Amino acid sequence: MMTIKPGELVVSTLLRQFVSLTKSKIEKALEEGHENNLMKSMRLSEDAAFEQLLDSFYVSAEFALPSLLRALIQWYQSQHSSGTNYAAHRKRHLTAKEENPMMTSCLIMGSAKDNPRHVNTSAAPYVSGKSEKIIPNISDIQCTTKSTCILSSEMRVLAERRDLAIDIVFCQVVLSVLRQLSYHPGNNQLIETILDQSFRRFKYREDLQPQNSENVNLVADLYAEIVGVLSQSRFALVRSRFTRHLNELRAKENSPNVKPSIVSLIMGMKFFRVKMHPIEDFVNCFTFLQELGQYFLEVKEPEIKHVLSDLFVEILLPVAAVARQEVNIPALKNFVENLYPTSLELANKKKHIPALFPLVTCLLCVGTKSFFLNNWANFMTICLSHLKNRTPKVALVSLQSLSCLLWVYIVRIRGEKHSETQSKLHHIVNSLFPKNQKFVVPKDAPINIFVRIIQFIAHVSSILS
Repeated sequence: MMTIKPGELVVSTLLRQFVSLTKSKIEKALEEGHENNLMKSMRLSEDAAFEQLLDSFYVSAEFALPSLLRALIQWYQSQHSSGTNYAAHRKRHLTAKEENPMMTSCLIMGSAKDNPRHVNTSAAPYVSGKSEKIIPNISDIQCTTKSTCILSSEMRVLAERRDLAIDIVFCQVVLSVLRQLSYHPGNNQLIETILDQSFRRFKYREDLQPQNSENVNLVADLYAEIVGVLSQSRFALVRSRFTRHLNELRAKENSPNVKPSIVSLIMGMKFFRVKMHPIEDFVNCFTFLQELGQYFLEVKEPEIKHVLSDLFVEILLPVAAVARQEVNIPALKNFVENLYPTSLELANKKKHIPALFPLVTCLLCVGTKSFFLNNWANFMTICLSHLKNRTPKVALVSLQSLSCLLWVYIVRIRGEKHSETQSKLHHIVNSLFPKNQKFVVPKDAPINIFVRIIQFIAHVSSILS
Protein backbone atom coordinates (compact mmCIF):
# COMPACT_ATOMS: atom_id res chain seq x y z
CA MET A 1 0.00 0.00 0.00
CA MET A 2 1.36 3.38 -1.02
CA THR A 3 1.72 5.85 1.85
CA ILE A 4 0.99 9.54 1.32
CA LYS A 5 3.08 12.06 3.18
CA PRO A 6 1.17 14.60 5.32
CA GLY A 7 2.42 17.48 3.19
CA GLU A 8 1.23 15.81 -0.01
CA LEU A 9 -2.17 15.20 1.54
CA VAL A 10 -2.47 18.87 2.54
CA VAL A 11 -1.53 20.13 -0.93
CA SER A 12 -3.83 17.61 -2.63
CA THR A 13 -6.76 18.62 -0.41
CA LEU A 14 -6.04 22.29 -0.99
CA LEU A 15 -6.03 21.86 -4.76
CA ARG A 16 -9.30 19.89 -4.71
CA GLN A 17 -10.94 22.67 -2.71
CA PHE A 18 -9.58 25.21 -5.18
CA VAL A 19 -11.00 23.35 -8.21
CA SER A 20 -14.41 22.91 -6.56
CA LEU A 21 -14.69 26.52 -5.38
CA THR A 22 -13.41 27.93 -8.65
CA LYS A 23 -15.98 25.96 -10.65
CA SER A 24 -18.84 27.46 -8.66
CA LYS A 25 -17.36 30.96 -8.97
CA ILE A 26 -17.06 30.73 -12.74
CA GLU A 27 -20.61 29.38 -13.05
CA LYS A 28 -21.84 32.35 -11.05
CA ALA A 29 -19.91 34.75 -13.27
CA LEU A 30 -21.52 33.34 -16.40
CA GLU A 31 -25.04 33.27 -14.98
CA GLU A 32 -25.08 36.87 -13.71
CA GLY A 33 -25.30 38.74 -16.98
CA HIS A 34 -26.60 41.92 -15.32
CA GLU A 35 -23.30 42.51 -13.49
CA ASN A 36 -20.49 43.20 -15.94
CA ASN A 37 -17.65 43.40 -13.40
CA LEU A 38 -16.43 39.85 -12.81
CA MET A 39 -14.92 40.60 -9.40
CA LYS A 40 -18.34 41.71 -8.22
CA SER A 41 -20.28 38.89 -9.87
CA MET A 42 -17.95 36.23 -8.43
CA ARG A 43 -17.93 38.03 -5.05
CA LEU A 44 -14.33 37.03 -4.40
CA SER A 45 -13.65 39.75 -1.84
CA GLU A 46 -16.85 38.92 0.08
CA ASP A 47 -16.33 35.15 0.20
CA ALA A 48 -14.77 34.07 3.51
CA ALA A 49 -14.12 30.56 2.14
CA PHE A 50 -12.17 31.96 -0.82
CA GLU A 51 -10.16 34.31 1.41
CA GLN A 52 -9.35 31.38 3.71
CA LEU A 53 -8.28 29.36 0.68
CA LEU A 54 -5.89 32.14 -0.38
CA ASP A 55 -4.42 32.23 3.14
CA SER A 56 -3.94 28.46 3.03
CA PHE A 57 -2.14 28.69 -0.30
CA TYR A 58 0.11 31.41 1.12
CA VAL A 59 1.08 29.32 4.17
CA SER A 60 1.57 26.12 2.14
CA ALA A 61 3.70 27.93 -0.46
CA GLU A 62 6.48 28.42 2.08
CA PHE A 63 7.06 24.66 1.93
CA ALA A 64 5.63 23.55 -1.44
CA LEU A 65 5.75 26.53 -3.80
CA PRO A 66 7.07 24.70 -6.91
CA SER A 67 4.46 21.93 -6.61
CA LEU A 68 1.63 24.42 -6.12
CA LEU A 69 2.69 26.57 -9.06
CA ARG A 70 3.05 23.52 -11.28
CA ALA A 71 -0.43 22.29 -10.38
CA LEU A 72 -2.01 25.73 -10.84
CA ILE A 73 -0.38 26.18 -14.24
CA GLN A 74 -1.59 22.74 -15.34
CA TRP A 75 -5.11 23.60 -14.20
CA TYR A 76 -5.00 26.87 -16.13
CA GLN A 77 -3.66 25.19 -19.29
CA SER A 78 -6.57 22.72 -19.22
CA GLN A 79 -9.31 25.29 -18.51
CA HIS A 80 -8.42 28.47 -20.44
CA SER A 81 -9.11 28.46 -24.18
CA SER A 82 -5.52 29.58 -24.84
CA GLY A 83 -4.08 26.72 -22.76
CA THR A 84 -1.89 24.04 -24.32
CA ASN A 85 -3.90 21.21 -22.70
CA TYR A 86 -7.30 22.76 -23.29
CA ALA A 87 -8.26 20.82 -26.44
CA ALA A 88 -7.41 17.43 -24.93
CA HIS A 89 -9.22 18.25 -21.69
CA ARG A 90 -12.32 19.39 -23.59
CA LYS A 91 -12.28 16.23 -25.72
CA ARG A 92 -12.14 13.99 -22.64
CA HIS A 93 -15.09 15.84 -21.13
CA LEU A 94 -17.21 15.55 -24.28
CA THR A 95 -16.33 11.84 -24.66
CA ALA A 96 -17.45 11.17 -21.10
CA LYS A 97 -20.75 12.95 -21.80
CA GLU A 98 -21.37 10.85 -24.92
CA GLU A 99 -20.80 7.64 -22.97
CA ASN A 100 -23.31 8.73 -20.33
CA PRO A 101 -26.59 9.74 -22.06
CA MET A 102 -28.07 10.84 -18.72
CA MET A 103 -25.74 13.86 -18.82
CA THR A 104 -27.25 16.49 -21.07
CA SER A 105 -25.51 19.29 -22.88
CA CYS A 106 -27.36 22.27 -24.17
CA LEU A 107 -26.55 25.44 -25.97
CA ILE A 108 -27.59 28.64 -24.28
CA MET A 109 -30.62 30.60 -25.50
CA GLY A 110 -32.89 27.97 -26.99
CA SER A 111 -32.57 25.13 -29.43
CA ALA A 112 -30.69 25.15 -32.69
CA LYS A 113 -33.98 24.65 -34.50
CA ASP A 114 -35.51 27.87 -33.17
CA ASN A 115 -32.27 29.83 -33.25
CA PRO A 116 -30.11 28.51 -36.13
CA ARG A 117 -26.42 28.87 -35.35
CA HIS A 118 -23.45 27.42 -37.13
CA VAL A 119 -21.45 26.65 -34.02
CA ASN A 120 -18.99 23.79 -33.79
CA THR A 121 -20.04 22.32 -30.43
CA SER A 122 -17.52 19.52 -30.68
CA ALA A 123 -14.87 22.10 -29.97
CA ALA A 124 -16.72 23.87 -27.19
CA PRO A 125 -15.39 24.74 -23.76
CA TYR A 126 -17.61 23.90 -20.86
CA VAL A 127 -18.55 24.82 -17.37
CA SER A 128 -19.85 21.87 -15.46
CA GLY A 129 -22.37 22.20 -12.69
CA LYS A 130 -26.02 21.55 -11.91
CA SER A 131 -27.03 22.63 -15.39
CA GLU A 132 -24.35 21.69 -17.93
CA LYS A 133 -23.57 24.51 -20.31
CA ILE A 134 -21.42 24.34 -23.39
CA ILE A 135 -19.78 27.58 -24.36
CA PRO A 136 -18.21 27.65 -27.82
CA ASN A 137 -14.55 28.38 -28.26
CA ILE A 138 -14.02 31.92 -29.56
CA SER A 139 -12.14 30.71 -32.63
CA ASP A 140 -14.94 28.25 -33.52
CA ILE A 141 -17.78 30.79 -33.62
CA GLN A 142 -18.97 31.55 -37.16
CA CYS A 143 -22.01 33.30 -38.60
CA THR A 144 -23.76 33.15 -41.96
CA THR A 145 -26.96 35.16 -41.37
CA LYS A 146 -27.80 38.32 -39.47
CA SER A 147 -29.58 36.47 -36.65
CA THR A 148 -26.74 33.97 -36.47
CA CYS A 149 -24.21 36.80 -36.23
CA ILE A 150 -26.09 38.37 -33.32
CA LEU A 151 -26.18 35.07 -31.46
CA SER A 152 -22.58 34.21 -32.27
CA SER A 153 -21.53 37.64 -30.99
CA GLU A 154 -23.31 36.93 -27.71
CA MET A 155 -21.60 33.55 -27.49
CA ARG A 156 -18.25 35.17 -28.21
CA VAL A 157 -18.78 37.60 -25.33
CA LEU A 158 -19.71 34.71 -23.03
CA ALA A 159 -16.71 32.61 -24.08
CA GLU A 160 -14.39 35.56 -23.53
CA ARG A 161 -16.04 36.26 -20.17
CA ARG A 162 -15.36 32.68 -19.09
CA ASP A 163 -11.67 33.00 -19.97
CA LEU A 164 -11.44 36.28 -18.07
CA ALA A 165 -13.06 34.70 -15.00
CA ILE A 166 -10.46 31.92 -15.10
CA ASP A 167 -7.69 34.54 -15.39
CA ILE A 168 -8.98 36.44 -12.36
CA VAL A 169 -9.18 33.41 -10.09
CA PHE A 170 -5.81 32.12 -11.30
CA CYS A 171 -4.12 35.47 -10.65
CA GLN A 172 -5.58 35.77 -7.15
CA VAL A 173 -4.24 32.36 -6.12
CA VAL A 174 -0.87 32.72 -7.87
CA LEU A 175 -0.33 36.06 -6.13
CA SER A 176 -0.83 34.37 -2.76
CA VAL A 177 1.68 31.67 -3.68
CA LEU A 178 4.30 34.00 -5.17
CA ARG A 179 4.52 36.11 -2.01
CA GLN A 180 6.62 33.24 -0.62
CA LEU A 181 8.96 33.15 -3.64
CA SER A 182 11.91 34.61 -1.72
CA TYR A 183 12.14 31.30 0.19
CA HIS A 184 12.57 29.32 -3.04
CA PRO A 185 15.64 30.17 -5.15
CA GLY A 186 15.75 28.77 -8.66
CA ASN A 187 12.60 27.41 -10.32
CA ASN A 188 13.28 29.76 -13.22
CA GLN A 189 11.39 27.60 -15.71
CA LEU A 190 8.17 28.02 -13.73
CA ILE A 191 8.80 31.75 -13.38
CA GLU A 192 9.41 32.08 -17.12
CA THR A 193 6.10 30.32 -17.80
CA ILE A 194 4.24 32.76 -15.55
CA LEU A 195 6.05 35.74 -17.08
CA ASP A 196 5.21 34.54 -20.57
CA GLN A 197 1.56 34.25 -19.62
CA SER A 198 1.60 37.68 -17.93
CA PHE A 199 3.21 39.56 -20.80
CA ARG A 200 0.75 38.01 -23.27
CA ARG A 201 -1.98 39.87 -21.38
CA PHE A 202 -0.20 43.18 -22.00
CA LYS A 203 -0.52 42.86 -25.77
CA TYR A 204 -3.04 45.14 -27.45
CA ARG A 205 -5.88 43.20 -29.08
CA GLU A 206 -8.47 44.54 -31.50
CA ASP A 207 -10.72 41.47 -31.33
CA LEU A 208 -11.77 41.95 -27.70
CA GLN A 209 -15.48 42.45 -27.10
CA PRO A 210 -16.42 45.97 -25.86
CA GLN A 211 -18.70 44.47 -23.19
CA ASN A 212 -15.65 42.86 -21.57
CA SER A 213 -13.30 45.86 -21.72
CA GLU A 214 -13.59 46.56 -17.97
CA ASN A 215 -12.69 42.97 -17.13
CA VAL A 216 -9.84 42.92 -19.67
CA ASN A 217 -8.28 45.90 -17.87
CA LEU A 218 -8.87 44.21 -14.52
CA VAL A 219 -7.08 41.05 -15.68
CA ALA A 220 -4.19 43.11 -17.10
CA ASP A 221 -3.81 44.84 -13.71
CA LEU A 222 -3.76 41.49 -11.90
CA TYR A 223 -1.04 40.17 -14.20
CA ALA A 224 0.84 43.46 -13.71
CA GLU A 225 0.66 42.81 -9.98
CA ILE A 226 2.13 39.35 -10.55
CA VAL A 227 5.00 40.92 -12.51
CA GLY A 228 5.52 43.38 -9.64
CA VAL A 229 5.75 40.55 -7.09
CA LEU A 230 8.15 38.59 -9.31
CA SER A 231 10.40 41.63 -9.77
CA GLN A 232 11.11 41.70 -6.03
CA SER A 233 13.02 38.40 -6.16
CA ARG A 234 13.53 37.74 -9.89
CA PHE A 235 14.25 41.24 -11.15
CA ALA A 236 16.74 40.12 -13.83
CA LEU A 237 14.16 37.84 -15.47
CA VAL A 238 11.45 40.53 -15.41
CA ARG A 239 13.80 43.20 -16.74
CA SER A 240 15.04 40.95 -19.54
CA ARG A 241 11.50 40.00 -20.59
CA PHE A 242 10.21 43.59 -20.54
CA THR A 243 13.22 44.96 -22.43
CA ARG A 244 12.92 42.29 -25.11
CA HIS A 245 9.23 43.02 -25.71
CA LEU A 246 9.82 46.79 -25.76
CA ASN A 247 12.69 46.49 -28.26
CA GLU A 248 10.56 44.26 -30.50
CA LEU A 249 7.78 46.85 -30.54
CA ARG A 250 10.17 49.76 -31.11
CA ALA A 251 11.64 47.91 -34.10
CA LYS A 252 8.26 48.10 -35.86
CA GLU A 253 7.11 51.57 -34.82
CA ASN A 254 5.43 52.23 -38.17
CA SER A 255 3.16 49.19 -37.89
CA PRO A 256 -0.49 49.64 -36.84
CA ASN A 257 -1.39 49.21 -33.16
CA VAL A 258 2.26 49.51 -32.07
CA LYS A 259 1.62 52.65 -30.03
CA PRO A 260 -1.24 51.18 -27.94
CA SER A 261 0.83 47.98 -27.57
CA ILE A 262 3.76 49.95 -26.13
CA VAL A 263 1.42 51.83 -23.78
CA SER A 264 -0.10 48.56 -22.61
CA LEU A 265 3.34 46.99 -22.10
CA ILE A 266 4.59 49.94 -20.03
CA MET A 267 1.44 49.85 -17.89
CA GLY A 268 2.27 46.21 -17.18
CA MET A 269 5.18 47.43 -15.04
CA LYS A 270 3.01 49.69 -12.85
CA PHE A 271 3.53 47.50 -9.75
CA PHE A 272 7.32 47.35 -10.09
CA ARG A 273 8.96 48.84 -7.00
CA VAL A 274 12.56 49.82 -6.28
CA LYS A 275 14.31 47.61 -3.73
CA MET A 276 15.92 50.00 -1.25
CA HIS A 277 18.40 47.41 0.01
CA PRO A 278 20.84 45.84 -0.53
CA ILE A 279 22.52 48.68 -2.37
CA GLU A 280 23.30 46.44 -5.37
CA ASP A 281 19.58 45.87 -5.97
CA PHE A 282 18.87 49.59 -5.57
CA VAL A 283 21.50 50.43 -8.20
CA ASN A 284 20.18 47.73 -10.58
CA CYS A 285 16.66 49.13 -10.31
CA PHE A 286 17.77 52.66 -11.15
CA THR A 287 19.99 51.44 -13.97
CA PHE A 288 16.83 49.93 -15.45
CA LEU A 289 14.96 53.20 -14.86
CA GLN A 290 17.78 55.08 -16.60
CA GLU A 291 17.20 52.94 -19.70
CA LEU A 292 13.49 53.75 -19.57
CA GLY A 293 14.36 57.40 -18.96
CA GLN A 294 16.43 57.48 -22.13
CA TYR A 295 13.44 56.13 -24.04
CA PHE A 296 11.30 58.85 -22.43
CA LEU A 297 13.70 61.49 -23.77
CA GLU A 298 13.77 59.99 -27.28
CA VAL A 299 10.13 59.10 -27.89
CA LYS A 300 7.95 61.65 -29.68
CA GLU A 301 4.41 60.35 -29.06
CA PRO A 302 2.71 62.26 -26.20
CA GLU A 303 0.72 59.17 -25.13
CA ILE A 304 3.91 57.16 -24.56
CA LYS A 305 5.58 60.07 -22.76
CA HIS A 306 2.58 60.39 -20.47
CA VAL A 307 2.38 56.69 -19.62
CA LEU A 308 6.14 56.63 -18.92
CA SER A 309 5.70 59.69 -16.72
CA ASP A 310 2.89 57.95 -14.80
CA LEU A 311 5.09 54.86 -14.40
CA PHE A 312 8.01 56.89 -13.04
CA VAL A 313 5.70 58.57 -10.53
CA GLU A 314 4.33 55.20 -9.35
CA ILE A 315 7.89 53.95 -8.83
CA LEU A 316 9.45 57.11 -7.34
CA LEU A 317 6.72 58.02 -4.84
CA PRO A 318 7.52 55.09 -2.47
CA VAL A 319 11.22 56.01 -2.70
CA ALA A 320 10.46 59.63 -1.80
CA ALA A 321 8.22 58.52 1.07
CA VAL A 322 10.95 56.51 2.83
CA ALA A 323 13.90 58.75 1.95
CA ARG A 324 13.98 60.78 5.15
CA GLN A 325 17.61 61.57 4.49
CA GLU A 326 19.36 62.51 1.27
CA VAL A 327 19.74 59.60 -1.16
CA ASN A 328 23.11 60.50 -2.68
CA ILE A 329 23.70 57.50 -4.94
CA PRO A 330 25.13 58.06 -8.45
CA ALA A 331 22.55 55.87 -10.25
CA LEU A 332 19.66 57.85 -8.75
CA LYS A 333 21.44 61.17 -9.16
CA ASN A 334 22.07 60.54 -12.88
CA PHE A 335 18.48 59.45 -13.43
CA VAL A 336 17.11 62.63 -11.85
CA GLU A 337 19.51 65.02 -13.57
CA ASN A 338 18.94 63.45 -17.01
CA LEU A 339 15.15 63.59 -16.85
CA TYR A 340 14.57 66.87 -15.02
CA PRO A 341 15.30 69.50 -17.74
CA THR A 342 13.06 67.85 -20.36
CA SER A 343 10.34 67.11 -17.81
CA LEU A 344 10.27 70.72 -16.62
CA GLU A 345 10.14 71.99 -20.19
CA LEU A 346 7.17 69.73 -20.97
CA ALA A 347 5.45 70.71 -17.71
CA ASN A 348 5.28 74.30 -18.97
CA LYS A 349 3.02 73.19 -21.82
CA LYS A 350 -0.69 73.08 -21.05
CA LYS A 351 -1.41 69.64 -22.53
CA HIS A 352 1.36 68.01 -20.46
CA ILE A 353 0.60 69.55 -17.05
CA PRO A 354 -1.52 66.70 -15.52
CA ALA A 355 1.07 64.07 -16.46
CA LEU A 356 4.33 65.99 -16.01
CA PHE A 357 3.73 68.01 -12.83
CA PRO A 358 3.76 64.85 -10.66
CA LEU A 359 6.95 63.64 -12.39
CA VAL A 360 8.81 66.93 -11.89
CA THR A 361 7.70 66.88 -8.25
CA CYS A 362 8.97 63.33 -7.72
CA LEU A 363 12.30 64.08 -9.38
CA LEU A 364 12.81 67.01 -7.02
CA CYS A 365 11.73 64.95 -4.01
CA VAL A 366 14.24 62.13 -4.62
CA GLY A 367 17.06 64.41 -5.75
CA THR A 368 20.01 65.53 -3.64
CA LYS A 369 19.70 68.49 -1.28
CA SER A 370 21.69 70.80 -3.54
CA PHE A 371 19.65 69.76 -6.60
CA PHE A 372 16.38 70.41 -4.77
CA LEU A 373 17.41 73.83 -3.44
CA ASN A 374 18.69 74.93 -6.86
CA ASN A 375 15.50 73.99 -8.69
CA TRP A 376 12.47 73.89 -6.43
CA ALA A 377 11.83 77.66 -6.19
CA ASN A 378 11.33 77.93 -9.95
CA PHE A 379 8.88 75.01 -10.02
CA MET A 380 7.13 76.31 -6.89
CA THR A 381 6.43 79.57 -8.74
CA ILE A 382 4.96 77.61 -11.66
CA CYS A 383 2.72 75.65 -9.28
CA LEU A 384 1.49 78.81 -7.57
CA SER A 385 0.67 80.38 -10.93
CA HIS A 386 -1.67 77.48 -11.75
CA LEU A 387 -3.61 77.45 -8.47
CA LYS A 388 -6.29 79.66 -10.05
CA ASN A 389 -6.38 77.70 -13.30
CA ARG A 390 -9.91 77.29 -14.66
CA THR A 391 -9.31 73.57 -15.18
CA PRO A 392 -9.92 71.96 -11.76
CA LYS A 393 -7.57 69.06 -12.52
CA VAL A 394 -4.67 71.41 -13.25
CA ALA A 395 -5.31 73.45 -10.09
CA LEU A 396 -5.49 70.28 -7.97
CA VAL A 397 -2.31 68.73 -9.36
CA SER A 398 -0.51 72.05 -8.73
CA LEU A 399 -1.65 72.06 -5.10
CA GLN A 400 -0.63 68.42 -4.62
CA SER A 401 2.81 69.12 -6.06
CA LEU A 402 3.19 72.11 -3.76
CA SER A 403 2.31 69.96 -0.74
CA CYS A 404 4.96 67.36 -1.61
CA LEU A 405 7.61 70.01 -2.22
CA LEU A 406 6.88 71.62 1.14
CA TRP A 407 7.31 68.29 2.92
CA VAL A 408 10.78 67.83 1.43
CA TYR A 409 11.77 71.46 2.01
CA ILE A 410 10.66 71.57 5.65
CA VAL A 411 10.85 68.00 6.98
CA ARG A 412 13.70 66.41 5.03
CA ILE A 413 15.92 69.38 4.15
CA ARG A 414 14.83 71.57 7.11
CA GLY A 415 14.72 74.76 5.09
CA GLU A 416 17.46 77.29 4.32
CA LYS A 417 18.53 80.47 6.07
CA HIS A 418 15.82 81.85 8.33
CA SER A 419 15.03 84.89 6.15
CA GLU A 420 14.88 82.88 2.91
CA THR A 421 12.70 80.20 4.45
CA GLN A 422 10.31 82.78 5.92
CA SER A 423 10.08 84.60 2.59
CA LYS A 424 9.14 81.46 0.65
CA LEU A 425 6.62 80.33 3.26
CA HIS A 426 4.96 83.78 3.33
CA HIS A 427 4.65 83.68 -0.45
CA ILE A 428 2.99 80.24 -0.33
CA VAL A 429 0.62 81.14 2.52
CA ASN A 430 -0.50 84.38 0.84
CA SER A 431 -1.19 82.48 -2.40
CA LEU A 432 -3.23 79.74 -0.71
CA PHE A 433 -5.02 81.93 1.83
CA PRO A 434 -5.56 85.40 0.29
CA LYS A 435 -5.71 88.23 2.83
CA ASN A 436 -9.15 89.59 3.73
CA GLN A 437 -10.83 86.74 1.84
CA LYS A 438 -13.11 83.96 3.13
CA PHE A 439 -11.98 81.34 0.64
CA VAL A 440 -8.88 79.33 -0.13
CA VAL A 441 -7.14 78.84 -3.49
CA PRO A 442 -8.01 76.61 -5.27
CA LYS A 443 -11.59 76.74 -4.00
CA ASP A 444 -12.71 73.17 -4.70
CA ALA A 445 -9.59 71.33 -3.50
CA PRO A 446 -9.88 68.78 -0.65
CA ILE A 447 -9.45 70.47 2.72
CA ASN A 448 -7.04 67.81 3.98
CA ILE A 449 -4.33 69.06 1.59
CA PHE A 450 -4.51 72.54 3.15
CA VAL A 451 -4.39 71.00 6.64
CA ARG A 452 -1.28 69.05 5.68
CA ILE A 453 0.41 72.18 4.32
CA ILE A 454 -0.35 74.08 7.54
CA GLN A 455 1.14 71.21 9.55
CA PHE A 456 4.35 71.33 7.52
CA ILE A 457 4.66 75.08 7.96
CA ALA A 458 4.03 74.71 11.70
CA HIS A 459 7.34 72.87 11.93
CA VAL A 460 9.26 76.08 11.34
CA SER A 461 6.92 78.97 12.00
CA SER A 462 4.28 79.00 14.70
CA ILE A 463 3.36 82.55 13.68
CA LEU A 464 2.46 81.61 10.11
CA SER A 465 0.55 78.49 11.15
